[in-house]
Formats: sequence, structure tokens, C-alpha cells
Amino acid sequence: DVSIRPAASPDICMFAPSTPGESVVGVAPCNGPQSAIEGAWSAGMVFRVPGTKNTPPLAPEPVEHTPPPAPEPAAPSKGTAIFSASKTSRCAYFASKPRKGLKLRIGDCSDGKRQPARFQFPEGNRGPIKLAEDPSFCLNHPRPGILQLWSCNANSKHLDFVLHSEPSGWI
Repeated sequence: DVSIRPAASPDICMFAPSTPGESVVGVAPCNGPQSAIEGAWSAGMVFRVPGTKNTPPLAPEPVEHTPPPAPEPAAPSKGTAIFSASKTSRCAYFASKPRKGLKLRIGDCSDGKRQPARFQFPEGNRGPIKLAEDPSFCLNHPRPGILQLWSCNANSKHLDFVLHSEPSGWI
């Protein structure tokens, strides 16, 4: 389970309200007065992202003395969905076709009425999070409280995110 944080503001976390029904996904301070553990302090800030490595992204990179082998060409990614870690039937989705400024939403995806948005997550859990169906769009955190789609070609520090492993026992 991970929190998803803007790289330029690591004290801010992607936040999905845990109220029933659908909600707009935004960002909020990761640590608050109710913090019982180190890390994200709300269940609405912890997500299940299948296929990502649950290693802290801020750990120092190992030093290699020999160059790694060249990777084999990768097949096009169908992407990975984002689910609430506390209510795994809730997924992140978009209410319409992708466009600049479109807000990410969260709601129940178990009824088949909503299809989870699929994303391409960065190697090493740090970098832009691209929309799999159209990788020209990335998640963007332009200002406090806002999480939206934006052009990946934009020259913005608000396009880079960090997937941060969260310890068990979050509230």
C-alpha cells in the first residue's frame, strides 16, 4: 500500500474522501493532528496500486560498477488502476473523456457502472504518472487541494510524483 505524493511537496498526499458515493480526489497534508503512525495519517491517503514495488522511493540508489544489461523492448502498457486500500471496491476514475483540467474521482467500481482509470507509473516509483489510454496526459498537482489531468509535455514540477510505501497499521 502506498501514498502518492507530489515530488515537489512530499508533505502533501493524494486524498480520496472515504464518504459513500463518488468524490473528487484531491491532495491534503499527509500528516495531521490525528497521526498515530509515521506516514500518511488517513485511510483516504493510502492506495493499493497493483504491480508497484512497495519500497520507499527516497532510499539511496545502489551504486553499480558494471552497466546493467539493456532492457528488452516493453509491450505497450495497459496500465494499472488505483484502488482505495481501506475500501478496495472504490477505484479512481474519470467522469468523461480525458482532457486538460479533468479531475480524478473515486467511487464504487464493483457495480460495473464505472471503469477504473489506468495509469502508467514511473520506474523507481518517482516521476510522472501517465494516463495509460492517452500517455500525453499526466496527473498534475498545480495548487493546494487540486489533482487533475494535464499535458505531460508541460514544463512543470507539478507533474512528478512519489509512490511512498506506508507501514501497516494506518488509521
